[in-house]
Amino acid sequence: VQVVQEKPKDGMPPMSVIQRRKLEFICEPKFVQKRHSKVVLVTSIATTKSQYENWTKHVLEDTLGLEYEVYSISRYNSLDPFFKLETGKFLRDVFKNKLVILLMEKFKANPRDERWITPIDLLPFGCMHQCSGFEPTTRWLVVGTNDEIHKKMLRTHLIKEATVEGDYPDISTFQKSKARILEERADKGRA
Repeated sequence: VQVVQEKPKDGMPPMSVIQRRKLEFICEPKFVQKRHSKVVLVTSIATTKSQYENWTKHVLEDTLGLEYEVYSISRYNSLDPFFKLETGKFLRDVFKNKLVILLMEKFKANPRDERWITPIDLLPFGCMHQCSGFEPTTRWLVVGTNDEIHKKMLRTHLIKEATVEGDYPDISTFQKSKARILEERADKGRA
């Protein structure tokens, strides 16, 4: 608490400030789908202005000449293929036929959370098209951290588990096995 004596205006009693509050406002952009875009840059609250400008201006615009879209993982807090945007479209449909660039900086989904996450933590089924829930034409570029834990997490999503059998006597057995694997991976993604 800080007491500051203010100079009174004519006819007004003297006033004192007895409390000050510092509020931090963070604005994250709404996802806007562009007609000719072939790239989606996934950013978060941890993405710096410099990183953003390097990716958008220098790499995507100037060097590659590509139109792009920006999807803020901090705003939507989801990379679930069946997440519905404000437009009513599912994320899997919006990302169809596009390269999705995941910038892998750690961030907190909520400032009060103790847990740090990365965008790949929010992919419930990984990014392999066979089990991701996204269209096969969606391509992923994971950029950033070199932490061993994130490499391990990525391997969990991308590599078939050793306990999964490779031969299936019929389609029903294969579908049950696939459903079980997806459910286990969904649990890992929510953990």
